[in-house]
Amino acid sequence: MPTTTARLTPSPPHPKLHPLLTILRHARDQKTLTHGLHLRIYSQINPTLGLGSSAALTIALTAALNRLHSPNLNLTHIHQQALEHTRRIQTLASGADLAASLHGTLHAYQINPTRIDPLPINQPFQLSLRYSGYKTPTAEVLAKIAHNMQQQPEHHQHLYQQMAHTTQTAINALKTHQPQTLYRALNHYQTLLVALGVSDPTLERLIKEATPQSYASKISGSGLGDCIVSLSATNAPPPTHHIPISLAPQGLIHHTP
Repeated sequence: MPTTTARLTPSPPHPKLHPLLTILRHARDQKTLTHGLHLRIYSQINPTLGLGSSAALTIALTAALNRLHSPNLNLTHIHQQALEHTRRIQTLASGADLAASLHGTLHAYQINPTRIDPLPINQPFQLSLRYSGYKTPTAEVLAKIAHNMQQQPEHHQHLYQQMAHTTQTAINALKTHQPQTLYRALNHYQTLLVALGVSDPTLERLIKEATPQSYASKISGSGLGDCIVSLSATNAPPPTHHIPISLAPQGLIHHTP
């Protein structure tokens, strides 16, 4: 019988697997992964809520690959590696979402030099999210910001200085248990995000609708869609159409087989 040959072309991977495949390909190329791997991913995160699921997967896989070579996990090293992986996809990624997934609870994050400091969370409020109904990929938002910064460098430099000052005000308010100062800082930060160009009319409408029932509201992620996060009283229902959320008491969990 005649022999028939054909070229097999693999199907393109699902876009949501891109971060994981980037990490695995890098590990293969660096010879740190020399055998097959069976991954099981379990998630309780609603995919519409923008809660950093990609960052959580990046941290988990980075830690798992480290665990193949060492019984001890260095969290600082894992964050650094995970940020390098993320920046192969999103050049301007800050790593704040990676720090949140790695450590859990509430932390103050500084990018350069990297610092991740725990913050007290005994504040009289509850957290909730409301989805806008659409998303803009983070890479697109960051590219837009970078383009605008090239056009107006002085404006953006001044804006970032205000953001840094407002962030420090919020951190100090948490440390000294001054909730009203915290709420004012978060609301002011949202006005700075509007000036940065990452808010939009829909998000601003959702924030306005949440205002009567909340102490403070702002966009929860990179912006131009996704969610807003609101802080409201613990003894009252969250704003209308909001989903209550809570801070995870722990980040990365290492299970020994």
